[in-house]
Amino acid sequence: MKFEAWLNAPIRINNACILKRKVWLTAFIKNGLYPFIVSKGYSWAITEDHLRNCIATGLYENMGVSCLASNWNYGFPNTETNEDHKSHFYYNISYDAWDTFWNVWGNVTDFHEDTRGQDRRFDVQEFIWGQLDLESSPQTKILNEMLEDHYENDVDDKNSSRIDIYLQEAQEY
Repeated sequence: MKFEAWLNAPIRINNACILKRKVWLTAFIKNGLYPFIVSKGYSWAITEDHLRNCIATGLYENMGVSCLASNWNYGFPNTETNEDHKSHFYYNISYDAWDTFWNVWGNVTDFHEDTRGQDRRFDVQEFIWGQLDLESSPQTKILNEMLEDHYENDVDDKNSSRIDIYLQEAQEY
């Protein structure tokens, strides 16, 4: 099936209504994915339209492919490799948060749990990381403050003349 035909194909949503895939994708991005990420304290580096095009292309090009073999290289504005930031991202948008999101937005063929849709869910979740503007995201400020506080506490502890109670007890024996 050609891309244009795929976009115009009718899909069933929640076993309740049928829409053209491109209409649903627009709603998915505009009312679902884009605001979901913003609500978690992250800013986007790409527009809703660009995100919609990337998601549509990824879904189309990776139909029937395992998430382990799929390819979502559609430009990654965020090249942040700091593991603290990535861990914080996955902490804030946990498995439970994604599960809640997919319970609302995953009831279409492209994301249905009983098909390769589960793989596409993973693809989308991983793809999102590369599309964030971490510098302007409120979560980045929060993480940086936490890391700074942690660093200051470590320095204070190392410079402290206090003796660790466990070390003191060990020295007594």
